[in-house]
Amino acid sequence: MSIVLSKIAIVSGDAELAELISAHFRAPRVYVAVIGAPTIRLEEYGVFQNDCIRVTNAIKAHHPQLVLLVACPDKIADTIRESLPPIDFLDIKSYNITELSCLVGFRKHAVDVEVSYLRPRRHRHIVAVEKGDAMALVIARNLAAACGADVFCFPK
Repeated sequence: MSIVLSKIAIVSGDAELAELISAHFRAPRVYVAVIGAPTIRLEEYGVFQNDCIRVTNAIKAHHPQLVLLVACPDKIADTIRESLPPIDFLDIKSYNITELSCLVGFRKHAVDVEVSYLRPRRHRHIVAVEKGDAMALVIARNLAAACGADVFCFPK
């Protein structure tokens, strides 16, 4: 089975909002890339800048048509924009289905991926993720939707 990257990339500072949005772009054999937004920390030591470089390198490797900056503070969004070649960006601060509906790859009906916390239920592929990391769970759900797998959360 061949999986392709979606035409959008999501950089998000809010896992719950990233889940709501990415659910409308999930499809079989299409992986919706969600990248956790860098945090503004230790600027005097270059940590913030290095975190932004990590995010922009991931975006460059993906080659999306559009980058959604979801719940990213202005300083983070501006730093990411400055580090990338010309590409379309959209700042999203809240869930607005009308705003999303005109974007490439949008699906009217959101695709939810069930998560098992006790044990895997079926004999299918499993995407395992540690419980407690909300952004990792969003990423796991996107991968599971792309490859037809189940998501299994194991305790910390």
